[in-house]
Amino acid sequence: MIRPATTRPPTPPASRPAPVSALPEGLLNRFLGKRVVIRLLFGDEVEGTLSRVDKFELLLTRADGAAVIVFKGGISSVREAPDDEGREAVG
Repeated sequence: MIRPATTRPPTPPASRPAPVSALPEGLLNRFLGKRVVIRLLFGDEVEGTLSRVDKFELLLTRADGAAVIVFKGGISSVREAPDDEGREAVG
């Protein structure tokens, strides 16, 4: 005797926790509109004016006008860029 194939409803995918931003937005808002130097996890540095802070990204505008998106998960540190005389800007 042949048994009919049993059909099971598809198993829903396992739920994943919502991703957590590496850096809180409030911490970076004080740098909005200022020149910053961002050190990435692999040691590279990106410098520009911080134009926008998002949940997962930063938007920098470089001196040459190019827009650069930096993912927060790839950031090691953020500091204000030195002024033209080499001193850290006081804000």
